Formats: sequence, structure tokens, C-alpha cells
Amino acid sequence: MFLINPTADNVLNIEKKDGKVLEFRTLEQCYEHIYDNLGALRAFAFSQFGPNTPIKVIDCIRKRTQV
Repeated sequence: MFLINPTADNVLNIEKKDGKVLEFRTLEQCYEHIYDNLGALRAFAFSQFGPNTPIKVIDCIRKRTQV
């Protein structure tokens, strides 16, 4: 999840890459994916909101399990 603009409610929720669902067994694997793909993630955010939009946070969100 991206919180793009700290003064607004602009959020991108990225669930897939190259047609594949982004799911990780651990939070560490998710953060490693962010680290390894930071350039592409930033480029995608800028393509949606413009290159001058600050990125406040890129984070991993735990999937809700159905009860």
C-alpha cells in the first residue's frame, strides 16, 4: 500500500505484478520485495499521481483471513 500524499487520502493498493498475485509467507519477504522493486514501485506511483507527488510510505499489509 502506498500513502502518496501526506495531506490527502491518495492511496494505491497494489495486489499484482505481471499478472501474478503478490502474496508472501512472511512480512520479511514482503519488505524484501519492496526493497528489490523500489524503482518500479515509485515509477508506478508517479505514473498515477505525477512525478512531484511525495511518497510517504510503502508498506506491507497482512491479509485478512476469513473466519
